[in-house]
Amino acid sequence: MDDEGERSKCRQFDGSDETETDYDVIICGTDLVQSILSSALSRAGMKVLHCDGAEWYGGLDAVLYGGTTLELFLEGCESSVECPDDGADGLDVANLVKLLPKERHGDLKLHGLLTQTTIDREAQENDRHETNQVDDLPPQGDVDGGKNLDENPPTPSSAATMEQTCENQTRAQQKKTLDMNGFCFDISPGLIYASGDAVDCLIKSGVSDYLEFKSLKGLHLLIEEDVKKSRTKRRTDEPSMDQRSRDDSKLACYRVPCSKGDVFKSKLLSPVDKRRLMKFLQLITDYGAAQQIEELEAKGEERRNQDNSEHAKEQEDTDDVIKSVNERYLHQGRALSRPQNKAAPSSGDLDSLMSCIQDSTSFSEFLSKVAKLPERLAKVVMYALSLAPGNIDTTSTQGSGSTYTTKNGVDDLVAHMTALGRFGDTAFLVPMYGSGELSQAFCRSGAVYGSTYMLRRSPLAVITDDSKVVKGIVLSGEEHIGDANEISTDDIKDKSISCKNVIVPSTMMPSSMAHERQARIYRRVCILRGSLIRDDSGDDEQRHAVVIPPHTTSVDNMSAIHGVVFDESSFVAPSGKGYTLVHLTTSKQEGDATPDDVFVSSLERAYQMLVLSQEQTEDNNKLIEEIRHISFSYATGGEPPNCLSGLNVCHREGQSLTIDYAFAQARKIFETICPNSDFLGLSKTVEEAILYRDKEDSDDEQ
Repeated sequence: MDDEGERSKCRQFDGSDETETDYDVIICGTDLVQSILSSALSRAGMKVLHCDGAEWYGGLDAVLYGGTTLELFLEGCESSVECPDDGADGLDVANLVKLLPKERHGDLKLHGLLTQTTIDREAQENDRHETNQVDDLPPQGDVDGGKNLDENPPTPSSAATMEQTCENQTRAQQKKTLDMNGFCFDISPGLIYASGDAVDCLIKSGVSDYLEFKSLKGLHLLIEEDVKKSRTKRRTDEPSMDQRSRDDSKLACYRVPCSKGDVFKSKLLSPVDKRRLMKFLQLITDYGAAQQIEELEAKGEERRNQDNSEHAKEQEDTDDVIKSVNERYLHQGRALSRPQNKAAPSSGDLDSLMSCIQDSTSFSEFLSKVAKLPERLAKVVMYALSLAPGNIDTTSTQGSGSTYTTKNGVDDLVAHMTALGRFGDTAFLVPMYGSGELSQAFCRSGAVYGSTYMLRRSPLAVITDDSKVVKGIVLSGEEHIGDANEISTDDIKDKSISCKNVIVPSTMMPSSMAHERQARIYRRVCILRGSLIRDDSGDDEQRHAVVIPPHTTSVDNMSAIHGVVFDESSFVAPSGKGYTLVHLTTSKQEGDATPDDVFVSSLERAYQMLVLSQEQTEDNNKLIEEIRHISFSYATGGEPPNCLSGLNVCHREGQSLTIDYAFAQARKIFETICPNSDFLGLSKTVEEAILYRDKEDSDDEQ
């Protein structure tokens, strides 16, 4: 049968042909959520097909490598603008939900690029400019007023100009010769809480064996300097009003306190605000401890009801767990929690907190009107401790879905405080070689337990029956196999594959099912020569995170900006060359019609203010230089209505400094498909198969 006949036969599949290869679940895309699900479902004994149209793992959570995948990603950003929305026009199948082509996944846009081409162009223009300046000078040896020019020594100003010109030429040459090999660029960089669901899942699944981590050295807040302190210092000078206005708007980069010692040494807050902060954190810690103990008791009661014969053992286990929780919080009391010899907050404060949680009061309203925190302290709690996401409304008092409620803020604050003191000085872990390594590690785990992987095979459509039940997908043919003369395989043809469940990211869903103005993530990645963040420890290793609250002076950012600063200590830059990678991220809310240029410009100003905020000496100024940068954005996709049985749509939570959300979303989808299985646990069927295989291998060796 010729190729056209095979393709026609494939396109007539309607889900009734049981001779096709059957899978329990087909997962589209290898983003972090899908990669976690691939591992979890295969460990639960499901037959999984995992496909992606890209040439690398990770999707929008991938790590790109200079000289290879980075260039392919940039080409994809440029080609996505001209690609049509519908990538399955040629398919003639009834009951078909067509997906976006891979070029349109996430609606990638390239906003700014400082690369080899632009550097060469700038160098040529500088060379022309300097040549014109030389041509304007009289020839050497000409007489001016009877004197030879060689007899006139160069003035200090001309000597400085020549020195500056030589220095600029040297820097331009360094830029031109920059080798991109050895750099690792995360499309969506993220940190991991040192204690929480993500760490538990990594250990439980064994995926942690594939990864390496280091602790984050510091969490910083870029914010306006304290106006009262600044004015007190200037009283003796009495500057002009314009100068005073400029000084009051100066930004400073403060280290966020992560222990009691940090709080009292910090210059971020006044002594009064420090006491207010400690009292507020005592309330949050007691709330977190009470909630965790209540959950453990409820879980123990549920287990006892299932098997009354083990009542005594379950009671003993629950008591041990509660004891360990109390000891854990007592240990944290020496950090930011309440010490054991200090009185607990009044029951009235806890009652007010619970009331705001039940009423879905916004977290900003709770901080200002109930907890009565000053504006500056409320910003510290909201953005530096709770790490409020950047693409949601943190000020609205309405109980809408996009509002950052008191429960959201308190839960995030408890997660942050619970992770303090586990590893290093902060609550975060940094994945080595980029956070995109997590997607690859979970895909590797899925493959070990039986998942089938296909790269360069884009899902074109989801096939359903007349009852709106998922029956399979249409998978595109392989795009790159070899030379044209060597291709002799059915993989070049589109195929219909039957399954019971399909997992699709919202970024693949057709535009008809997405919001007209989707939320967007804006990113700026800079390569610097030198160290950006300097701390008192004297260690120049760059593993830092930076938060910039919304509407910060001189930045004019509409949403919060999250930044991470890494160097060769995280293995994302070449060793021994002194390069630093700076990732800045902001976002736009769904339905916002603000032009992209507004957010792109705010990231550029944020980078400039971050550099200016550091205490620079004359020597250090020469070390910090932006060599290259990339600015791009992508749509988060939102959560479209799920009107098909068997179709599970996963969506990105938007802007977040941590990636723990991916594990929560993966767990939710897993429980929908396998309601009676343990998430990332090894099923008995898979375990027996492994034991049987090991036994056969040992017999063969004998």
